[in-house]
Amino acid sequence: MPAGDIQVVSVFVLIVLLLLALYSDLRHHRIPNWLNATALLFGVGLYASAQGAAGLLLSLAAALMGFLAFLPFYAKGAMGAGDVKLMAAIGAWFGPIMTLWAFVVGAVYGGIIAVIMILSSGRLKHAVA
Repeated sequence: MPAGDIQVVSVFVLIVLLLLALYSDLRHHRIPNWLNATALLFGVGLYASAQGAAGLLLSLAAALMGFLAFLPFYAKGAMGAGDVKLMAAIGAWFGPIMTLWAFVVGAVYGGIIAVIMILSSGRLKHAVA
């Protein structure tokens, strides 16, 4: 399969996995381990098949980076373990630079959504206190 086709298939697979994670998180308030493990293994496998041992190490390093980026939020009770593991899986797909960008964008959007939820619930005084 040509490299361009592999990229299209890999993007499609990632989108499907992320949509499944979103659905599960919204419906059940959890992201299953099988889904996170599948996403992680596909991401690591993709990098390893494209770049060999260097790609394997890069993907694993980015997965660790994604995991460590969200770990403090889990420790504070701001998100669940599935979210942390999903960010690790995203790291395996994106590599280190894009994982950092995904973290920043996710944090900004998450903050905006949190503010909207606080304002719409009328709990501003409780949230500030």
